[in-house]
Amino acid sequence: MELERYILGETAETLAIETLEECAAVSLALVEQAKRTLHVFSRDLDARLYDTAPFLEAVRQLAIRGRFTDIRILVQSTDHAIKSGHRLIELARHLNSYIHMRAVHPEFRDYNQAFLVADENGFLQRGLADRFEGKASFYDPLEARELVRFFTKVWEISGRDPGLQRLHI
Repeated sequence: MELERYILGETAETLAIETLEECAAVSLALVEQAKRTLHVFSRDLDARLYDTAPFLEAVRQLAIRGRFTDIRILVQSTDHAIKSGHRLIELARHLNSYIHMRAVHPEFRDYNQAFLVADENGFLQRGLADRFEGKASFYDPLEARELVRFFTKVWEISGRDPGLQRLHI
């Protein structure tokens, strides 16, 4: 998937996502272009998407970009990610002023979608969290903000998972 012409905050075309490779490429492109905020709603942190060296470096670069950077990640099931040593959790532990993770409140544990929103302008949304088919846009602020509104509603009632906070020394 050629993504060079897609600019966060400018390119309004909606992309149909069908494969893991497309999903990973769009996720990475959105994070690489984000300047302020990132919202990730995931069932189990999708290691094939979010535990790759390029994605982790993009998140790290976004986190250290500025003091107003805000990266929020909601995870429905943290056990496997914690046990498998998911590197995004470790990154969040080390950059805990910029990357915040919470375990999804039980009321929303059956929510079966996954999404990522960058700067409240672009998004990648998968209709079924365990599949890679979905849609994405680098500029659809209405839909992106709708996803962020839902994310914020869940975020506000969700709590910290002690396993996500613990530093392993």
